[in-house]
Amino acid sequence: MRNRAFAYLKPHAMGSQAVVSAVGDLLAQAGVRVHGMRRIHGAELAAGGYYDRQIGRLARVSLAQRPEEWPLDADVAGAFEAAFGEPLDAVLAAGRLLPAAQALEQFGLVPDELLLRWCLRGAEELALDFFVSPFEAPDHAHGHGHTCSCGHDHAHGAEQPPVYVVNGFYPAQRQGFQDASGPGVQTFLLDFDLSWTDFNETVIGEEEPAGALEESIRGYLYDRRDALDIRIDRFDNILYASGSAFEALSDQFIWGTPALRRTDPLRQLLAREERLSPRKLGPELLRLREDAAFRAAVHGLDAEETAPILIERLLQTAAARNP
Repeated sequence: MRNRAFAYLKPHAMGSQAVVSAVGDLLAQAGVRVHGMRRIHGAELAAGGYYDRQIGRLARVSLAQRPEEWPLDADVAGAFEAAFGEPLDAVLAAGRLLPAAQALEQFGLVPDELLLRWCLRGAEELALDFFVSPFEAPDHAHGHGHTCSCGHDHAHGAEQPPVYVVNGFYPAQRQGFQDASGPGVQTFLLDFDLSWTDFNETVIGEEEPAGALEESIRGYLYDRRDALDIRIDRFDNILYASGSAFEALSDQFIWGTPALRRTDPLRQLLAREERLSPRKLGPELLRLREDAAFRAAVHGLDAEETAPILIERLLQTAAARNP
């Protein structure tokens, strides 16, 4: 075995046996072997917060409870004022910058409704994983001299200042994973002797399935979405799959079991380095997973190519923390 990927069928695909069968057939035709399968039902999926843990920083930013959890600095403040024409400090003080989860409650919307409004308004990317969109004040903020969500009293008919929603797409993106009564997901460990480039492009397909090769899984399903009667779009493309040996191993520290992790080819290469602590490996990988530059540097690399790069980075991190 040359490489291993982690993958799962997303919740809305779990009710279609035709989709499940097609994915299995296409994997077999590509010479990809299913090493392990695990069904995670809706209640366990929601309680375990698997999806939020996988998404990492994007989830924390979208669901933040306090402004301190956002990447707010002078550059973000300057970009905010340039984009929206008012100081970020004043907006924060008035409580008019809302995480997506809070926006759902204040606007009285379900996730798909918030997503629709978000898409219609557009958004400004002010920092990594920090997209901001202006919204009109919630309807319930208008009335006869009452207190609105920003904590200020407004007279009837007074024009309300806008509120700003952070990552308004995220609740719709995660809702199937938070449905305790839903079908959950089907996870796979996939072994293959292909390069990661071939696996990503030819077997799985582009993340946006409209641009995927027709012989890939995402392309095949996208082309047959009407016959399969299933939603496939850029936000929900049926199948998640790791994009590199590094991503696959870090995925397994979120979704997998210790016994299966130990058989991962990258994990076995890391185990040869005696200076690495096995107990600290999981947390370190998940922290490193949020480093966009590192993920880009190892994207598409095989396990043997990734191991020396990853070992060097992990040892540098350890040395910096324990000089």
